[in-house]
Amino acid sequence: MRFNSFEFVVFFAAFFVMFVSAPKTYRPLIVLMASYIFYAAWRASFLLLLLATTVVDFSSALVIDSARGPLARRAALATALTKQQKTDAALPVPDLVNRWAQLVPGTNFAGAVTSGNNVTVTPSNALQTVQQLEKVPVLTQELANETTLKANDDLLIGQQNKNIFDLNASLTGAVKLDTDHQAQCVALVADVKAKAAKSKRRWFIIGYIAGFASHAFLASKGL
Repeated sequence: MRFNSFEFVVFFAAFFVMFVSAPKTYRPLIVLMASYIFYAAWRASFLLLLLATTVVDFSSALVIDSARGPLARRAALATALTKQQKTDAALPVPDLVNRWAQLVPGTNFAGAVTSGNNVTVTPSNALQTVQQLEKVPVLTQELANETTLKANDDLLIGQQNKNIFDLNASLTGAVKLDTDHQAQCVALVADVKAKAAKSKRRWFIIGYIAGFASHAFLASKGL
């Protein structure tokens, strides 16, 4: 099934109608099944390759998603890559060439496998492959840069969290100190009031005694 064929137009129209009308939860399954049908229409042996790739990639994605932390994720990614490389190494030459065409868009290996499982590489396919490989060092460096930035961000976030913790501790200490000062003020006011009340009672008693003595003295003098 070629992209410029009438069969592909009918196939794509049917796929588009099913994709748009289906609930969002079923759309990834529709895309997956349509991909299987499309590649099987070109060559039925592609189904085995696609099924193997799907199982490896999906299980690897689950492992990577369950990993915690950048180191664990990189380890899971490296394990997934190793599994895929082992799967590729076990492929027969025709399926390996199909995998090559899958990884390098723009290549066409139709009739490239000759007798004796030799592979003929045209200049166009060689150019597409080299151009694809040229991206690997760049992508690797970008990944390293992103990893460094992520580590720096994590370090900065950790420092900011420590600063926030220290500020919260300082604020808690300031609130406690203010509470203690308020308690001291209340105690001081209570003490002053108690002393004032005691002094008032003392002067009242002194005044009462002085008045009583003065009255008794005046009474004894007949005044």
